Amino acid sequence: MKFQKELANLSSVSKHLIVKEAGHAIHIDQTQAVIEAIGSMLRMVQNLH
Repeated sequence: MKFQKELANLSSVSKHLIVKEAGHAIHIDQTQAVIEAIGSMLRMVQNLH
């Protein structure tokens, strides 16, 4: 977990999410969480421009 936090700290606009009940195939295990994270990222990028 330390490495993931260090990666997130490389950007001032990063977000580190921990999704319960998800393994390496998070897109299969917790599809809605992935959809919401992507949507959030897209809205953030759109607001930067």
